[in-house]
Amino acid sequence: MKYENKILNSIAPCSMFCTTCTACEYGEISKHSKKLLKLLEGHEEFLEKNLRKQYIHKLEEFKIFSKKLKKYAYPKCDGCRKGGANGCSIKDCFIPECAKKLMCIFVQIVKIFLVIKLIKIHLKNRLFKSG
Repeated sequence: MKYENKILNSIAPCSMFCTTCTACEYGEISKHSKKLLKLLEGHEEFLEKNLRKQYIHKLEEFKIFSKKLKKYAYPKCDGCRKGGANGCSIKDCFIPECAKKLMCIFVQIVKIFLVIKLIKIHLKNRLFKSG
């Protein structure tokens, strides 16, 4: 990914910094959660085999933690600018739809400016030919 695109994809149209969001699949939280999961491989089995009875509640705590960590490691949002925002952490977020509409409006504005520019060029050429 180009550096400029990486920066742009890091910042949502609502100004939220996507790469620090827990729902962002390419974010820092996801990346570090995956690393932590890798480091904790086998830990649950170790606890099952080695915990004393009085500490067995720690196994359940670890399972809850591990489940949550997996959620952070594999979120579903690929960002508003990529047309996704699947699993946005903001309830009823309207930004993805708004971003699509604004992009459509932006494209239309660019087309209008191009048509105006072509008309000016055409008129300028006609003036020089007739004069």
